[in-house]
Amino acid sequence: MKKSKYELLLSNDLMERIDYIAKRMATSRSATVNRLLGERLEMSTPEGQIDPLFAEIERYFNKDQSTVYPFRIPDSDSMVLISKEKRGIQYDLSLYRRGGELHGEIHVYCKSDSLLMRQRSESFFSIIKIIEGRYLPWQVRYGSGAGAFIRFFKLSDEGRLDLISYYIGMIDRLFKGYLTGVYSDKDLEEEYLQYMHDGLAGI
Repeated sequence: MKKSKYELLLSNDLMERIDYIAKRMATSRSATVNRLLGERLEMSTPEGQIDPLFAEIERYFNKDQSTVYPFRIPDSDSMVLISKEKRGIQYDLSLYRRGGELHGEIHVYCKSDSLLMRQRSESFFSIIKIIEGRYLPWQVRYGSGAGAFIRFFKLSDEGRLDLISYYIGMIDRLFKGYLTGVYSDKDLEEEYLQYMHDGLAGI
């Protein structure tokens, strides 16, 4: 849905209420007005369509066994996930619709001043790309930018949003294990195959 800049003449009392709602929702004034008008006019905004999906994904990550902390960004198409056990590892998850289908991007950041750590990170994602290219029955698109490894995906069944959390959780576990020397290249392949064997590979 395309957005444009408009000027509105509103009462001070109304703006105070809008600002109050925006503060409670930790979002902007413009996003709050857009959401309220959309609800009043019974129009579905892109953020309104995605919000329930993030709420469901957040529920999976808030389970005790999750290895990451989820942080939703209100009125946006993004969620930030911080690794619990290793500082500097962050996942940015974005969701959007294209042609009626749900697509997404996972941006993985390993913020470290250590050259060895950066080299190990690059090696890890190179191995993951090889493994997924070898075993997944569909082609995966990757990218990079601003210090992030980017993996694109499509989720055919929106009833299986848990597959997104399973994938990020699996990558987080293997990534940390590889950086600390717990997992070898061969271990990564075996662990990924077990992930597929458990029927969790869906994105």
